[in-house]
Amino acid sequence: MERVATAIAQVSEELGLETLSFDDRLAPEKSVSRRYPMLNRFGTTLRVSRLVRARLRPDDLVISHSMYGAFLAHRRHAYIYHSTFAGQAEAMRELLPSLDYRVCRYGYGWMDGRSGHRSSPVAVSPQVQDEAKRFYSLGAGALRCIPNPVASPPAEMAAARDALRARFGWPPGLFVLLTVGRYEGVKGRHLLDRLATRMPSGTLLTVVAPNISESPWPAEQTSGRVACVPGQSREALWEYVVAADAVLCPSRYESFGLAIAEAWAANRPVISTNVGIARALRTEEESLDRLIIEQPGDVDALLERIELLRSTPELGARQAAWGQQIVHDRFTPERFNKAYRALLQELQDQ
Repeated sequence: MERVATAIAQVSEELGLETLSFDDRLAPEKSVSRRYPMLNRFGTTLRVSRLVRARLRPDDLVISHSMYGAFLAHRRHAYIYHSTFAGQAEAMRELLPSLDYRVCRYGYGWMDGRSGHRSSPVAVSPQVQDEAKRFYSLGAGALRCIPNPVASPPAEMAAARDALRARFGWPPGLFVLLTVGRYEGVKGRHLLDRLATRMPSGTLLTVVAPNISESPWPAEQTSGRVACVPGQSREALWEYVVAADAVLCPSRYESFGLAIAEAWAANRPVISTNVGIARALRTEEESLDRLIIEQPGDVDALLERIELLRSTPELGARQAAWGQQIVHDRFTPERFNKAYRALLQELQDQ
């Protein structure tokens, strides 16, 4: 989201527009419900909407997301679907308490859908576009898709791959499977929990997550086969991606799948659950299809795909080369900026 906001601000400046940001930090006197914490977001959305309306002028352009468009009626308003609350709720249904599921699916979902119907809606991926049509009845003509921008690692980093592996203490022949992102349910925590204690000999699962600093798994079952790394800077994260043999996306839900796209940008193959752009691009490339896990909690299927990738490195090389071309053709920052420049110009002209 931060990268998208930065890009939008850049495009706005090019068009001579002044950017003023609102978010929940501007909402005073937050009410906190300890018994029903998921209900807090309703109040925050109302307060932020009130603040925006108080400062909104007729000719202003508004870009909102995350339900904040539910209570704004403005002709120059674009609402970004970074995901859909209904889609997230369905993906996590079996793991969520019943009340949390209903609040997310129907409460947040109602405000999420209402936001799209009261604006010019934008989805960040074909999957999210499909969810918004299916759950919120947004018409195909009204909902455009502008994929998230994907950066690439510095060109010289690939040439230093062997040196990076040596610095990380990864000996030749060790198969390193990297996963990046928060250690939480929606990001596949339960699958990682099952995988960590079953990593095959000669492999290393490296988990780069901002919310863990040491392994949450028993040392006697994971020693030498699992490594946990705290959150890294962008440059350091690229070093891990370039140095790894493959990237794992274990998520139950991804709206776009930035970790997948960035792995491809770095010419690394991906093993993924059926989410985000991996799901959207299925059938376009056999080497992708063969490395997708159909059920998000299926550790046996994941282990099979790890072994498949280890035993047939040409499969991973083919997927990585194809994925890198996909990123260059469809997900560059230049394409993103061009699409948002057109959107903002269209809103200006209304």
